[in-house]
Amino acid sequence: MPRSPFQRLVSRCSAALVASCFALTAAAQFSPQVKATDTGAPPSPFRVADDGRDLLPADMPPLDQIPPMPMPFTGLDDPTRMAQHMKADGTVTIFDAESGHSLTLPARFPSGMAGGEGPGSEGASGLSEDERSLVEAFSAMTGVDESLFPWRMNVKLAMRFTTQAGGTAWFVCSGVMIDVNTVLTAAHCVYARNPNGINIFNWADVIYVFPGWDGNNPITPPNGAGNNQAYNHYGFASGTFYLAGTDYINNGNFDRDGGLIRLRDRAVGALTGWYGWAWGFSCNTIQSRTYHNPSYPSENCGGGLHTGRDMYYWYGSIDSCPGNQLQINTTAGCFTALWGGQSGSGLYYFNDSNLRVVHGVASNSNRTTSGRYCKLWEQFVNDMNGSFIPGSRGATFDLQALDANFPSNFIQAGAFTGGGNFLAVNPTNNNPPNRTYTFRVYLSTNDLITSGDTLIGTSTFNWDFGAVSWVTVNMPSFQIPANTPQGVYYLGVILDPDTDTNSSNNATNAWDAVRVTIGPAVPANDACGQATLVTLGTYQGSTATATQDGVTTCGSSTTTRDVWYRFVAPATGTLTAETCGSNYDTVLSLHTGCPGTVANTLACNDDACGLQSRIIQNVTEGQTVLIRVSGFNGANGAFTLTLSMPPPANDPCAGAITLVPGVAATGSTRLASVDGSATCGASANAPDVWFTFVAPGDGIAVLHTCGSAYDTVLSLHTECPGSTDDQIACNDDAQAGPCSGTLQSYIAAPVQGGRRYSVRVSGFNGRTGSYTLNLSFLAPTNDECAGAAEVFAGSTPFHNGLATNTNMPEPICIDVGGDTQVQRDLWFRYLPTCRGRVFINTCGSQYDTKLAAYIARRCPTAGSADACNDDSCGLQSEVVVTASPSAFVYIRVGGYNGRTGAGVLNIRCVPDCPADFNDDGFVDFFDFQAYVDCFEDIECPPGKDADFNNDGFVDFFDFQDFVDAFERGC
Repeated sequence: MPRSPFQRLVSRCSAALVASCFALTAAAQFSPQVKATDTGAPPSPFRVADDGRDLLPADMPPLDQIPPMPMPFTGLDDPTRMAQHMKADGTVTIFDAESGHSLTLPARFPSGMAGGEGPGSEGASGLSEDERSLVEAFSAMTGVDESLFPWRMNVKLAMRFTTQAGGTAWFVCSGVMIDVNTVLTAAHCVYARNPNGINIFNWADVIYVFPGWDGNNPITPPNGAGNNQAYNHYGFASGTFYLAGTDYINNGNFDRDGGLIRLRDRAVGALTGWYGWAWGFSCNTIQSRTYHNPSYPSENCGGGLHTGRDMYYWYGSIDSCPGNQLQINTTAGCFTALWGGQSGSGLYYFNDSNLRVVHGVASNSNRTTSGRYCKLWEQFVNDMNGSFIPGSRGATFDLQALDANFPSNFIQAGAFTGGGNFLAVNPTNNNPPNRTYTFRVYLSTNDLITSGDTLIGTSTFNWDFGAVSWVTVNMPSFQIPANTPQGVYYLGVILDPDTDTNSSNNATNAWDAVRVTIGPAVPANDACGQATLVTLGTYQGSTATATQDGVTTCGSSTTTRDVWYRFVAPATGTLTAETCGSNYDTVLSLHTGCPGTVANTLACNDDACGLQSRIIQNVTEGQTVLIRVSGFNGANGAFTLTLSMPPPANDPCAGAITLVPGVAATGSTRLASVDGSATCGASANAPDVWFTFVAPGDGIAVLHTCGSAYDTVLSLHTECPGSTDDQIACNDDAQAGPCSGTLQSYIAAPVQGGRRYSVRVSGFNGRTGSYTLNLSFLAPTNDECAGAAEVFAGSTPFHNGLATNTNMPEPICIDVGGDTQVQRDLWFRYLPTCRGRVFINTCGSQYDTKLAAYIARRCPTAGSADACNDDSCGLQSEVVVTASPSAFVYIRVGGYNGRTGAGVLNIRCVPDCPADFNDDGFVDFFDFQAYVDCFEDIECPPGKDADFNNDGFVDFFDFQDFVDAFERGC
């Protein structure tokens, strides 16, 4: 049958060429995903953990400089080799390098089958390529991307051996992942006989496994914690437990040159996937297939090639099947022969189910005409699947955290990591029930993540792990402590110790940690959700180290750094926000919520004062406004933000607002200044606002702040601005009125009609807030006779604007309108200081008065008026009554037909002088003539009649008594 020579693919694909080099497809088996929930547990402040260890041994040479395990060759016609094949021992031996114990597993009876196969796994999600899609001919050469499936399932091995002389020898080989934590390789890679003439004849002390290594930044131990930067693409793992063909160990038989490595720390197969396996089959069947072989050749072949840093791939047909080996015929050359370093690499084919199954491992070569692969044999596979792999997996649940990822490798102190993820892997055969798992995220100064590092978040996820399964855990975003110094750090995950019984592999160390650079601290208000609460005033800030956390409608600032402030309007009014005077081209916007968006933008301004910004926006008391300070088209720097609102119009007493009785006045003192003082409520220095009113009449002014939102103080003044000198009344906490017993205020104070008063609204001990002020009036106490005001001779001002009607008709008070009432009346009480006549009038008043007088010892009754008058001195009134100090004169003053206004009550008491009949203060001829006229019933002076002796009759005796009095004089 025709045979195809193996062709080696050597040139490497750049990222830009991958698509054209290979047909790339998404991996068929994506990892399931679960969303973690932040527990809200508080993070720790930044700290430096006291840890650090070398994850690779100090005596390990640079990985690309370790010599390959020699690949020996025994000729096809070597009788010794042929004899070995004829009597080959098919058993395998296992060895634990940590305990030094070995065990040869018992021989198994063959099944009689021609061969067998088993499946593998593609591992966690990622890109893959189909090597069969290559379009080049066999003579063409191209390369592979080690990060892709299936190349990532191939590994580079670094083995350390102790020689018979007690020295240390390092070699490299290749291998393949054959299970989640098991590597398939050549027996001569785990058990060295005498490579290069060095007598070892022993198992490896330890083997380090580097899956999909890309050869960049060669690993150079001692690397130390925090310096492991070159494990791409999948880090490394290590093992000290091995399996190898017994006959190779004892006799060097390459027909039994198969080996296994148990990984002790990382189940890296969950990331890379692993191959299926195949054993047996006839040579005819084998030669009908196309085989593929990726590897890490490391033996110098001349021309500086085979540095050990590159993965090479070739494929073709098998030329012959000597013994338990598969041979390809080669030619001399770097890319046409099997070289050192390729030992242990997997030879695989696609089976009928389109699965990649490893059928052999690179074993020996003469570097020129042939290369051979040890074919897996039935007992090897049975012991691998029946003993070694189950032992590698274990039956006890052991969850591992692998491959942490975060969206950015540069994070500013105080900023958030963004949502990351890690792979939670159960590499065991244990199938636990559904449960909740806890993990913590740490910031470390090195790539050894421990609980001594800075805790930045604690989260949980719920998952039902099956045997040998994994899930991608999507993490919330965590905040980097604001006090973190600038520098290089690592982010990693640690599963809670209670997760399983083995906590040594619960952390994402080394490659599984994420190397990040922490930059200068972001402002505390970098994110809208952490906006700084501000009040009116001026604030300094900078956007130089901020990130972008919002968008708006102007200034090309969608991707510009920004900081945030939260402002709660202290009162209803106009808010002015401005960055005038800042050091860069700012953009300012106001928003209704977080995050700031175009949709919730209230207002936006780029340039108002030069290149700086100003917004004037109406706000209502209690309204929350988010303020974004950004820059034009990426501009950033130091800024000054000023927030101002004008004080209320009635902040000064001179701007006092006129109160309307019965109409509540509302407002706030939060923006007010101090423009007055009062004696109560510790309010002398409290911000205040002012109101004014003119009393509509003598009465009681009632003022209260019931319903206000803060602890008010209320005072009434006669001057503006009001002070303690002109204060009429002051109250802090109401003791009467509708809000008695509260922190609001109540005043009921007498006022004089027509006079202007000032009302001060302030707060206890400087408090401010929203207020409601009400004004009403009560009639004066002398609105009824029972409260008659004491008056004396002279002039007494009054105002009946608040007076009501006393229902006391007086027949003698009938006016031109026929009204016998004295409407809108006030009551006064006068005790005469003389015996004689009392003259009472309202002359000089400013409205049409009406007046009645009663001589009585107590409040009179209706119809008992001694005198009444409507108009005497113009529209004003006057009455005269004879009285003595033994009885009061009750004076009832009101208005014609309900008229009201400012008035004056004039009272004069004239002592008795009977001869002064005309009451002009003199006893003379005019008095005599006046009496004669009165006696003859011609005319009598006001308040006089001819019954001089008051006996009820006008007769001669009255005339005689007057003559006697006239002659006596006064």
